[in-house]
Amino acid sequence: NHTFYMGAKLPTDMILSEFANLSIITVVVMLLGGGAIGWFLSWRATAGIKKVTHTASNIASGDLEARVSIRNHPEEIKQLAETFNMMIDRIHLLLKEIKDISNVIAHDLRSPLTRIRGDVEVTLRGDSSIEDYQQTSERVIEECDRLEGMINTMLEIASIDSGINKPNLESANLNDLLVDAVDLFEPLAEAKCQSIEFIPPVEEVLIMTDRSKLQRSIANILDNAIKYSGESGKIKITLAR
Repeated sequence: NHTFYMGAKLPTDMILSEFANLSIITVVVMLLGGGAIGWFLSWRATAGIKKVTHTASNIASGDLEARVSIRNHPEEIKQLAETFNMMIDRIHLLLKEIKDISNVIAHDLRSPLTRIRGDVEVTLRGDSSIEDYQQTSERVIEECDRLEGMINTMLEIASIDSGINKPNLESANLNDLLVDAVDLFEPLAEAKCQSIEFIPPVEEVLIMTDRSKLQRSIANILDNAIKYSGESGKIKITLAR
């Protein structure tokens, strides 16, 4: 058996030897090329993960504004970075809400405590009678009840926000709820020579709500309106869709 190449006759052993050398060179080039490509892809992937890790470390150190850059990365790393950034944005918002709520709670709790302390100090320092002590005790009890109601409301809101306590939704006529609230608070307003006027809308406003919680919210608004309006003040309630 003979092989002819460019008019020359080459031995079979020489052809096999050349083929073996060429195969070895090809395998070496493929291994080197594949290794280089694999290293590059691995480097790109780990570089993105390192950025996420670095950003997480910065956030753990207190830098809540840190975010992961999502440019020039594989699609999977981009999705990871986007999800991570969305999670941090959500946490940042929740921390801001917690701070705002804490400020409101501190303000709301300070007022009744200040009133309690003031009433007690005035009673103790003056030449108070038994009737004075009784009146002070009654006011202290009222403020304590108000504090207890505020704390229960805060706990209720927290349980709803956390998903533990689901609101009991039902259809309600908001017009009727406001009319009932006005009827309830009119005597309190009249005691301060105030007037409450409710202007109903042309059409009834039907909503899905937790009736008891909404009634409590309306009552709280009206109570504040009466409390912080001056003598002979006018309180106007309007309802619109």
